[in-house]
Amino acid sequence: MPAWTFACALALLAYAAPLGARADDLQAFHNDTRRMLHMHSFRMRLVELSPQGMMAREMTYVAPDKLRVQIAASPMVAVLIGTNVWIRGADGTWKKSADQLRGDPLAAIHDTFKFVSDLQGRTVRFLGTQREAGVATHVYEIDAPKKPGYTSEAARIWIGVADGYPRRIERRNGPFASTAIYSDWNQPLTVSAS
Repeated sequence: MPAWTFACALALLAYAAPLGARADDLQAFHNDTRRMLHMHSFRMRLVELSPQGMMAREMTYVAPDKLRVQIAASPMVAVLIGTNVWIRGADGTWKKSADQLRGDPLAAIHDTFKFVSDLQGRTVRFLGTQREAGVATHVYEIDAPKKPGYTSEAARIWIGVADGYPRRIERRNGPFASTAIYSDWNQPLTVSAS
């Protein structure tokens, strides 16, 4: 799946105004995220909390199909290039997987954006301007109405004022929560199995 798919979804949000969203906040969100169409690389630290504990991963993404993933405090690294996977083991050697990856090879990246790219029935609120890692950002909160039998979902997203790229996305869904912190947007990053 091309990297621009999730960026495009964010940029086109204003064309299907969700129920409950204030038009001016939704338009502001659209204006802030439209520049994401020009994204070609970034780093992300993803921390996920669940009843089973915490998991932290460091990721480097280079469009259109390269991803490096390392679980924090682990010597093991996975590198995805297209549908091919290489694994660096605890001994430091790289091995190519005999099997090609099926499904979405960039699911770890796309899932982070999925909640904020599908705003149907959600409420978008502009919360103001804050500094995130030294960068001026516009902060938005996105809530979903609670459905019977389900926990409520919510997200908060910090978008860089100058460049339109997210600096932080926090998501909550009952006992599950995640925080994605982004850096090095459009820097000359590389991903390789070496």
